[in-house]
Amino acid sequence: MMHLAIVAAAKQFPISRRAIISTQENVRLKGHIVESLNSPSLTSCSHSCLRNSWRSSTNFKKPSKENDQGTCELNQHGFLENMGLSTSLILEGCDTTCCLNGGSCVLDKNKQTFQCSCKAPWTGERCLNAPLSCKDIRDSWDSIGDGEYWIDPENSCKLVKVFCDMTTEGGGWLLVANFVTDGSTSFTRWTLNSSYRSISNFSSNKMGITTKAVRDLRSHLNFTQLRFHCSKKQGRTFHVATVANSSGEAVVQYFSGQTNVVPASCGSFQKMHGDNSKLAAQCESWGYENRYYVGKWGLVL
Repeated sequence: MMHLAIVAAAKQFPISRRAIISTQENVRLKGHIVESLNSPSLTSCSHSCLRNSWRSSTNFKKPSKENDQGTCELNQHGFLENMGLSTSLILEGCDTTCCLNGGSCVLDKNKQTFQCSCKAPWTGERCLNAPLSCKDIRDSWDSIGDGEYWIDPENSCKLVKVFCDMTTEGGGWLLVANFVTDGSTSFTRWTLNSSYRSISNFSSNKMGITTKAVRDLRSHLNFTQLRFHCSKKQGRTFHVATVANSSGEAVVQYFSGQTNVVPASCGSFQKMHGDNSKLAAQCESWGYENRYYVGKWGLVL
């Protein structure tokens, strides 16, 4: 048995096809002959097969005279002993230009087929699939714990580098704001970015996006919860997450710029691990309007 690596251009597609050609002498593939043509060599006959999208097999009979044409049959599988013929099986393969995003076309020796070997985070037959979110990585992909990942929120092959929390309450949390201050800089002096893709600047310690950017992000990911974590080196920690009810959804819509109605605080969140704040225990004292606490998220003027 002989194996050849052959690349041939397909007439109907501006791409190349790669395949393994398994050849046996004095054996004929018996089946419906799709096409019969003259061909100068076994290699040329195999190229003729590769130029057709249906990827079948060939029978080749050498020419009886020198510099003459042999007979090339493109057909289906099935064996029949027949002296004087060479049979080639066109093994399934991937296109050399089909493995995208840095993927490479490699031979699976066990299956005797070509397939794409993809670079992280890409997967799929053509290396086109990437995780949409941190939750997607947690649910369907290999998680390596808290840290940097690449996601494709728009499913458009435009990846964005993000930080994923893969440990808190089951993991799958996407960091969309990260502010660290020593007290010398006011939060109001930091500029929020209008593009959600700026969440890739998570390591800057002054990363945040506008409510419009959060809304754009939600249109792609349709997240249902927000989590807030604020702590001091020596002091209390405020750590809460919105709950899965109408009150929690109102908070998500507010911070996503989907409504201007300031949501009620009580009943909209749950305390998370490590929270020891007075604020989480006194939701009725949130918000301030006309000299009264009104029990709402944020400062109401």
